[in-house]
Amino acid sequence: MARKRRLPYECYSCGKCFKSAQAVRGHRRHCRYPRLKRQAEAQAADQPVPVTRFGKRPGPLGQEGRLLALDVWEGLEQLQRTARHFRTVASCMAAMNFADEFERAKEWADIYRVFDDALRNFDPMLPSFCLDRGVLFGIYARIRHIKERWIKERVSSFFNPALEPDGLDEATRTMLCEEEAEFTRLIDLLKRLVVSAP
Repeated sequence: MARKRRLPYECYSCGKCFKSAQAVRGHRRHCRYPRLKRQAEAQAADQPVPVTRFGKRPGPLGQEGRLLALDVWEGLEQLQRTARHFRTVASCMAAMNFADEFERAKEWADIYRVFDDALRNFDPMLPSFCLDRGVLFGIYARIRHIKERWIKERVSSFFNPALEPDGLDEATRTMLCEEEAEFTRLIDLLKRLVVSAP
């Protein structure tokens, strides 16, 4: 069965694909994600800073929690876009019958699916800031586990036994450290969001 060809132009806000750049420009005027983000930021700016009371369950999500939720959404979206890029590259290499690329393409497809599912579960909570602590904890746990798989795949794609001490050159090592730092930041944001969820 022939595979359906992916549409070449994409809205970077919501991930929707289109046939032409003109269609993307038309869509962006009406794309709901930037509008929802602006509304949420404006609403968060109008809210007074809540007084923290120790010994009680937190109440409705305050300004800091709302900004935290937006930061988490942006971090998930950024890593999802990067994973989509790596998945596409690995699939192209596998289509050219390069050795070991079939397994790599399968692994990147699985990593991308985790981010896609996380965003799909997170999106309904964002516009109204009605957070589900159970769903957030599930996203937090999956992102923690996917970090190891991501770094392992990235290292294996650059590994060169001739390079000491870890088989990576200096530029690649720096790039991987930055990717790991991005994951660490997102995991920390998710942890704080789980704790602050009502």
